[in-house]
Amino acid sequence: MKPPPYHIRFIIYLILLVLILVLYWFLSGYLFPKRESYIPINQCYIYQSRIPYHPIVRTYGSLINCLVMNESGGNPEAINPCDIDGRPKFGILQFGRRTWKEWCVDEYNFKDDIMDEDLQMDCCEKMIRDGQLWRWGTKNLCL
Repeated sequence: MKPPPYHIRFIIYLILLVLILVLYWFLSGYLFPKRESYIPINQCYIYQSRIPYHPIVRTYGSLINCLVMNESGGNPEAINPCDIDGRPKFGILQFGRRTWKEWCVDEYNFKDDIMDEDLQMDCCEKMIRDGQLWRWGTKNLCL
């Protein structure tokens, strides 16, 4: 019996190769699952509470209050040690130290107390007025 012509053998080998690659791709997800490195959410957000905790009552509905609820859940002592940019964020509006120093301390001459919730809200109001709303990643949830 004569072997099939070269071009037929080539097509058969090509089909076998494709089948092997598809089988490998399909089984590799089950036999060797990918391990993505991530930080669990419970290590990313550390909420420190005052004892006793007395939340500040404010009128809900404003843009700043919406940012507060989405950034810290209303906890003025919230600390996020690993925000999206890799830098820690602090307080009720989750200010970073660079933003706090640049805008609140240097630009608006506030006291350098990043955990003061009233200062954060006043600074946020002025920053929004000056076109800096883009600095809060949760702004789209509030607009």
